[in-house]
Amino acid sequence: MTLPIEYVEEVRDDIDSAYVWYEDQQPGLGDRFLQAIADVVSKIQAHPGHFGRIRGEVRAGMARDFPYVVYYRREESRIVVIAVLHGRRDPQEWMRRN
Repeated sequence: MTLPIEYVEEVRDDIDSAYVWYEDQQPGLGDRFLQAIADVVSKIQAHPGHFGRIRGEVRAGMARDFPYVVYYRREESRIVVIAVLHGRRDPQEWMRRN
C-alpha cells in the first residue's frame, strides 16, 4: 500500500516560482521541471525509505536534470512534502517548515 502525499502550503510557491524561472529561460523547460519533480515524488511515494535522512526524520530526494531537492518526512499514514528547493538554498528555509 502506498501512502498518500500531502504538501505543506509553501511547496506550491516553491514549485511555481521555479517553474516561472525555467519557463523564462526557455519555453517548455518549466514543464520539464514539473515532470522531474513529479517523478521524484512518485519515487518517494513508492519507496519512502529509499532516500537518505538529512536531519531527524527528514529525507531528501534529488530531481533528475534539475538542481532541486524534495524534502519530506514519512508519517504513519502519509508522506509530507515540506519543501521543493534549489539545492544551494539555505537549509534554514526547509527547517523552519519541519
